[in-house]
Amino acid sequence: MTGPVVVFVLLATAVSTAEVGGPAGSQTVGYYATAGECQTDLLRLLKTADRSRVRLDCQPIRISE
Repeated sequence: MTGPVVVFVLLATAVSTAEVGGPAGSQTVGYYATAGECQTDLLRLLKTADRSRVRLDCQPIRISE
């Protein structure tokens, strides 16, 4: 039996409601097998993202069997 599997998720999170006047929320951009893959996509997206409206972040998550 193996332990939990860790994958990385790239999240796009809206800035707080006070800053944009609407509901804050987050959306999954993608899932990645390694932190490096997630960071590569994060850097690519940061080139065009409006950072005043959205925050992008890679997070590890555990997947149980």
